[in-house]
Amino acid sequence: MRSSPLKLLCVLISAAAVRADAPANAAEPPAPIDALAAMTTVGPWARQAPPQAYGQDNLWEYIDGAASLFVSYHFATMATATYKAEGVRGVLTVDLYQLPDDLHAYGLYARERAPDVTLEKLGAQGYVTGPACRFVKGRYYAKLALAPPPKEPREHLLLVARDLSSRLTGSDDIPAVLSVFPMHRQMPNTAVFVAADLLGQSALGSGFLVDYDLGLEDPSRVFLHLDATEDGARHAFDKFREFAARRGKDLQPLPGLGDEAFTCDQPYYGPTIVVRHGKAMGGLARSPDTAQGRRLLAQILTRLAAYERSLAHHRL
Repeated sequence: MRSSPLKLLCVLISAAAVRADAPANAAEPPAPIDALAAMTTVGPWARQAPPQAYGQDNLWEYIDGAASLFVSYHFATMATATYKAEGVRGVLTVDLYQLPDDLHAYGLYARERAPDVTLEKLGAQGYVTGPACRFVKGRYYAKLALAPPPKEPREHLLLVARDLSSRLTGSDDIPAVLSVFPMHRQMPNTAVFVAADLLGQSALGSGFLVDYDLGLEDPSRVFLHLDATEDGARHAFDKFREFAARRGKDLQPLPGLGDEAFTCDQPYYGPTIVVRHGKAMGGLARSPDTAQGRRLLAQILTRLAAYERSLAHHRL
C-alpha cells in the first residue's frame, strides 16, 4: 500500500529514515571512517594517523561536554583525523558525522551555526569562521578546525573541506521541507530543525524554529511540529494549550485559521498564536499583532500543502 505524502514527510522528520525523494537505487553512503581513511592527502595536508571512529556509546570520550546534543540527533557514527602541512602552522582536525537522514544532518549543523556567518557554496551549505569550517551534505555533517591557526586559515580550510565534500554522497541542497517557510522577512541563518522537545515541550517532539523580523525589538519566532498522525498533532496542540492556560494569560480562541487555533500571552515569548491543521501544529511567538501573525501562519500552511503535493508527485 502506498503511504500518504504527509506520512512520508513525518517519517522523514521524526525517524531515522531515508529521504522520501531519494532514488530507490541510491548507493549506500560511505561510513565516516572510510571517507577519512581514503583522504590521506589534500594538497600539502597529510594525514598523521589512521582515523578514529566513535559511536553513541562512547562519543563522550571525544567531546564530553557536547555529546548529548549529537546523540539527540541520533547520529549513527563519526570519525576524526588530524592533518599537517609542511611549512604551515597548526594541526587541522577533521570530524565527520553521519546522521540518519538529510534533515537530521542539517538540523545538527544548523544548531551549531551562528546567525552572522557568511555562507559558502560548500556541500549543501557551509561556512568558514576564523580557524573553523563547517558544512553539511546529505547525511553528513563535517567540522574542520585549525589550531593554532595559521595567518590565513580560510584557504586551507576550504581546500580540505571541498575535497572531503567531493568524496561524500548525498544531496548538495538543503532539505526541501525548509521551503515551507517564506523568505520574506526571515532572518538569515535562523532556520533550525530541533530533533526533540521543541520549545522545551516534550509533547511537541521534533520540529522547526525560524526567526522573522516583524518590526519588534526581538525576533518573532515561528515553530512548527509535523506529526505522524492527526491525533498526535491534536494531542500536542492540546498539551500546549494546557501549558498556555497554566503559565500564560488572555487565552482566546482564534477561528478561521487552520482546523483550530488560539492566541495567548506567554511569560517568555509574549503574544503568541498557536494553530493546528491536519497533522501539523505550530505557531508564532512574539507576534506583533494577530492579523500579521495570522497572515504569516496561513502562508506557511499553504506552502506546506504545496510541499506535500510535490512529495506526492515525486512518489508517482
